[in-house]
Amino acid sequence: MADKDDGLPDEDVKQNDKHNWGAADLEKVVNVVEEEKDDLRMSSDALGKIIANPQQPRQKIVNIKKDDLEMIMNELELPKSVVEKKLIEVNGDPIAAIKSFIGFDV
Repeated sequence: MADKDDGLPDEDVKQNDKHNWGAADLEKVVNVVEEEKDDLRMSSDALGKIIANPQQPRQKIVNIKKDDLEMIMNELELPKSVVEKKLIEVNGDPIAAIKSFIGFDV
């Protein structure tokens, strides 16, 4: 009878081991699914930020000569901000800016 008592706990241990393996496998699957959900959440957050804050088009860099700016301001009696905007539109070309101001668009 002592053998039967010793045998039962061994079977219980084997069943517990099988149960633990299943639990470990299930835990691995759950971890993978959670990681995928986190990745998906991060991706959707990133997309949300891009949609909410679209990148502004970068302003082009235009070299404007101070002499050109002052000459157009003085000759056409225009404010500095208006002349600067027009020179930026025509890529810093003072002749094209003057033509545009007087109505001869290039």
